[in-house]
Amino acid sequence: MYKVAMECPKCKAQNADNAVFCSLCFENFKPKPKSATSAARLLAFPEVTSTHERWIVKGPLVIAENGLHFFVKELTYVEGETGENIGRKLGGELGVLGTFVGSVAGSLVDGAINEHPGKPEKLFFFPTPAVMEQFRGVLQDAPAIPDCAEYYLVKKEEILEISFGMLGGMTVKSKFVVLEVAGPEPEEKVSGFLAFRGYRVKH
Repeated sequence: MYKVAMECPKCKAQNADNAVFCSLCFENFKPKPKSATSAARLLAFPEVTSTHERWIVKGPLVIAENGLHFFVKELTYVEGETGENIGRKLGGELGVLGTFVGSVAGSLVDGAINEHPGKPEKLFFFPTPAVMEQFRGVLQDAPAIPDCAEYYLVKKEEILEISFGMLGGMTVKSKFVVLEVAGPEPEEKVSGFLAFRGYRVKH
């Protein structure tokens, strides 16, 4: 006879206190090894602002071995000049003919603004829960991650160059997008972390 002292966390079956596997579902009771991507191999920031074309994304950033993970707390589309203003400028510069040209141009611009996509076309978004376990170790540095429904990833192999401005900020150039990122500081810590992990950092 054995003393029943352990409940399986998976199927709730009772097992011996020295059991290694569940006698019913064979769940392993031994502590699972930590993920290869531990907190020491991640660099997190509570909030950065990344800009791509007319899109502004605010939220936590996690730099990992496989790329830059930008979590979306706020996503904003910044409209440019309205079609009416552009049309008026064209009309004034081109005279009578410009009145018609400006009207057409204004309509086209307004249509383009009103029909902008819900998200940046060149950024690919993924659900945050898919990486929560992987990034649990950096929640102390970036506690807002669980509040973000999704993130976009810039893969390391797609990054052509990362550079830092004289007044701060980071520019990320990949095969598909160019991002201006404000928030990752200090530069020495960030650039050193990136370079050590094989990112192409411009000095």
